[in-house]
Amino acid sequence: MKRLIAFLFLLCSSIYADDLQFSDAIPVTLNKPGVFHHMDASGRKNIAISKTHVAVVWEDNRSGKPQIYTAFKPLTSSRFTKALQLNSSDHDAYEPTLLAIDKTTFLYAWEENQRVWLKMVTGNKAGFTLQLDRQRSSQISLAKTANGKIYAAWIQHIKQQSQVVISEIKINKQQLLFQPAVIVDTQTSHRRQNYPSLVAVNNTLVIGWEDRQHGHTRIYTSYSIDGKSFAKKQLLNDFIPPPNPEFGRGTGATRVALASDENNKVAAVWMDKRDFLGGYDVYAALSTDAGKSFGPDEKAQDMLGENLPQWHPAIAMTASGNIIVAWDDPRDDSPDIWYSQRTVEGWSDDEAVSPASGAGAQSSPSIAFDPQGRLHIVWLHQMLQGTALRYAYQQ
Repeated sequence: MKRLIAFLFLLCSSIYADDLQFSDAIPVTLNKPGVFHHMDASGRKNIAISKTHVAVVWEDNRSGKPQIYTAFKPLTSSRFTKALQLNSSDHDAYEPTLLAIDKTTFLYAWEENQRVWLKMVTGNKAGFTLQLDRQRSSQISLAKTANGKIYAAWIQHIKQQSQVVISEIKINKQQLLFQPAVIVDTQTSHRRQNYPSLVAVNNTLVIGWEDRQHGHTRIYTSYSIDGKSFAKKQLLNDFIPPPNPEFGRGTGATRVALASDENNKVAAVWMDKRDFLGGYDVYAALSTDAGKSFGPDEKAQDMLGENLPQWHPAIAMTASGNIIVAWDDPRDDSPDIWYSQRTVEGWSDDEAVSPASGAGAQSSPSIAFDPQGRLHIVWLHQMLQGTALRYAYQQ
């Protein structure tokens, strides 16, 4: 019996690690000389999937300054709609993100004029724009709980402090309303926080962020069961002192991204510079108790990328708990998109995303699973005189 169980264990792990087969690349935008795109949302959520549609959001300078755009595609279609501009002012706008609300409705958030903003789009029809904070603010992340509550977390800048705050967002007859923002980390008196990533696991909120209160960047997490108060923060990444003072005060870790399933699992991924000479590596950690605690740090990449820096790690998890991370690195002489799957034996070997590798530079992936458990990916395709967005899905 024990041998049979062991055999099934190995069989399941090999199934989980099967290479993914992707569609050909589908253009989201066209390459135009002088136009450059960015997908830099907190938590790297620039793509969202509803039961019927996929939506992508980004920032580009086609108008002469950074502005926010989105495009949609039915899951059964091979073509995206024409880009729809979301912001309407003359101010520069940055770091958009989005959240699927229902089949054809998506909620968007971004930074503009040193404030964070919300807008809901149904079909290809945009609603009103809502300013979410009167204080200087940036780097917003969105999440929806199992019981339908919607939350936004962002960085609020007050004098010399930058702190993570959170607010519940309510939809009333196509109007957006928000509750007063609350501070996530109330135990710290002088906060230097950045880039929050917010997810919901069932009805519990879990948040991760960068923290520089110690003079170098660490990753912390916390959780809330009511969206109003959060547990004491916990350090996520291993702290490793530098080999000598020339390398700073300690391990550098940055740009955490979170994903969750329906069974109390939360997974985190981030860039980690504990290898002081090799650049950033991709590290991950897993919680099996709805974000109350996380297991040990795990290197998500394989040894082939050991001496090269990895960038822009993104993460996605199916409802049943399968986890994939994606990033870009130049191990084949130019940046390509790579991915790794977490199996019962650990992280799989790295595999290239076939339509996002080869000629040209491919970077800045954002990934999401659809309700059927198929992976969808959007990335930045760089040419000599500009960039374009490309998309592919798991077949």
